[in-house]
Amino acid sequence: MYTVALLSKPLRFTTQKRHKAYIDSTSQGTPGAFVPDLQSAMELWQQGFFGKGTLSRSEPSWFGRTSRRLGLDGGELTLEEITEARRAKRRKFKKEREQQQLLELKQKQKEGVLNPADANLLDKNEKKQIEDNENNAADSDAVVTKVRKEDTDLIKDGVIEKLETLHLHPCEAVFLSVCLGVLEIDGIETIQQLLQTFFPEDSDWQKYVVYHYFRSLGWCVRDGIKFGVDWLIYKQGPPFQHAEFAVSVQPSSGRPDWWWLHANMRVVNNAKKAMTLVYVTKEERPDYTKISNVAAFRKALSQYTVKILTFSRFTPSRCRD
Repeated sequence: MYTVALLSKPLRFTTQKRHKAYIDSTSQGTPGAFVPDLQSAMELWQQGFFGKGTLSRSEPSWFGRTSRRLGLDGGELTLEEITEARRAKRRKFKKEREQQQLLELKQKQKEGVLNPADANLLDKNEKKQIEDNENNAADSDAVVTKVRKEDTDLIKDGVIEKLETLHLHPCEAVFLSVCLGVLEIDGIETIQQLLQTFFPEDSDWQKYVVYHYFRSLGWCVRDGIKFGVDWLIYKQGPPFQHAEFAVSVQPSSGRPDWWWLHANMRVVNNAKKAMTLVYVTKEERPDYTKISNVAAFRKALSQYTVKILTFSRFTPSRCRD
């Protein structure tokens, strides 16, 4: 069993600047808070990898990517652009390697030393080269422009309008607001109101308990919906390495559905992560009406403990004596 405790000092935050956020009442399927200021969004991302850009995969990089695409200064390259450049370099290397292999096979064919296996490989490479030439011809015929017609709507008075916001998961919003004290949410004046808004169900509070537990130990915790789990746990953060653990929050009473468990185990293991089940010993959420300050929040959180079970899928070929 592990006791959940409240942090006494902030994580990775060099300043105590209070960032502004709001709740989008029109976004019914997207709970959480939104940070509209680009500078605040980047600071929250860089100082703990909190939130996700609404127009990006993770880091709020839409403004920089769009600025460079339109020929304006967009700052440093984003992680997505660096990844795409690396993939383009890899594709170019593979293409050059195939061309070299094709030349060697044709030379063998001229010398009359081509064996049946090499002959099949030569036919395959020639067909692939024909397809690549056709695709390249089609791409060259197409008109490719960096500036699209609808891009004119993005620029006002020579400046790109900042459309992207940072979306914070409800657990991230509560952690930043109550524990770190660096977030202010419009319309939310008390901790009681904050908890009632973001954690109306017992399961919502359980997820926060697990989120808070791992964050308090210095782990980077991200939403795990991509892999069908509640959380992904990183040692440092997404830019440095892939998540090591995929965490699923389970009720303390009962067992997980075995069909669900086997399906998720295959997904998680194929992504080279360790499946982790976390049980919160007390399922009922606390009485929010009694939580009026940080001290009361600390006391309520200390009543919960977690039990962690990490395991991997049995594979006969890898688990022999």
